[in-house]
Amino acid sequence: SLTITVVTPAYNAAADLRRCLAAIREGSVQPAELIVVDDGSTDDTPKVAQDFGAVVLSTGGRRGPSVARNLGAKHAQSD
Repeated sequence: SLTITVVTPAYNAAADLRRCLAAIREGSVQPAELIVVDDGSTDDTPKVAQDFGAVVLSTGGRRGPSVARNLGAKHAQSD
């Protein structure tokens, strides 16, 4: 059966990220993986992601959402 990974790029998104990850966890289809790529946040974004059980990756600084998405896709283990 097909498995999916959700990759979410995030920059200083702690408040919005809570709602986003809660909606994913409450959905009828659960991803095999949940990856949040922190793009140099200075808020609690990485901690929020960890609290939801996400794999947290970092771009190492402000590199933009496309770099963050590509990094997440590179590490995804699903189909």
